[in-house]
Amino acid sequence: MSFKDYSNQIYNWLTNAVGAVIPKMTPVDADGDEKFTSTNPGNVSLSGSYLIQDAVIAQNGTESTEVDIQKWKYIAILMPAGWDAATLTIKGSAAAGGTKRTIKNDVGQTFPTMTVAVDTIYSIDANALMLAGVHFISLVASAAQTTAARTIKVMCKA
Repeated sequence: MSFKDYSNQIYNWLTNAVGAVIPKMTPVDADGDEKFTSTNPGNVSLSGSYLIQDAVIAQNGTESTEVDIQKWKYIAILMPAGWDAATLTIKGSAAAGGTKRTIKNDVGQTFPTMTVAVDTIYSIDANALMLAGVHFISLVASAAQTTAARTIKVMCKA
């Protein structure tokens, strides 16, 4: 998927989530050359107060690399085109590289498990308050991704 495709998906998601038309942002990748390639797959940012971060689940793994969500109010995830059937949940930590722990709210309810499908965007807004004080998150699949490593795009808006 190209930068333009990601930008359009995010624009549509943000427009629908916010309920108003917002100015369209120009996508710019981490090294500024506006090209997304297999040698430049890293965290992709958009100008303005938007950011796309990669959460990578290694082949045969269940937990992704961590994503920093401290400065972001709205979060959505874009599932990859390939996905070995599994549900998804979120764990969190206060420090970079820290042990990711189960997230619960003040009455003890655990962050819900999401049933996910390929090439689909999932908004986290219904459970955003559960993530409000969490600095770093990882996405956790209920089953190992045995076919290949999987990159889930975490789309953030201030």
